Amino acid sequence: MGDKLKIYLMTPYSHLDDFIRKWRAEMACLAAGILMKRGHTVFSPIAHSHGVSLFMDNSLDREFWLKQDQSFMDWADIGLAVDFIDDPVPCAWYDSYGINWETERMLANGQPVLCAELSEKLGLIFGGGI
Repeated sequence: MGDKLKIYLMTPYSHLDDFIRKWRAEMACLAAGILMKRGHTVFSPIAHSHGVSLFMDNSLDREFWLKQDQSFMDWADIGLAVDFIDDPVPCAWYDSYGINWETERMLANGQPVLCAELSEKLGLIFGGGI
């Protein structure tokens, strides 16, 4: 990813355990920060919405949040689906309802979607396209 891109960052989130959702939101922030340091413009729905959802008491209302995120998907040059290697409850991006929905929408709009893995110690490890 040499060119500076507008990236829609897709990361796992939903879980019944508040600790898991908080940890995943922090990892989304880490991934976004890594990409921003590289000069990209990043929108992470999880980093943006996790804190907001705590005040709305609707962290798990996927339909509400997917509707909120649609215009940001349209804005992005690419989608980036990220797995968390260190996740206390492993959840690959392809197991996520939200990431699958976002990926299908972006691909249908002709936007490429790439995949990567994130480790707290190793940073982002890029794979290929979807």
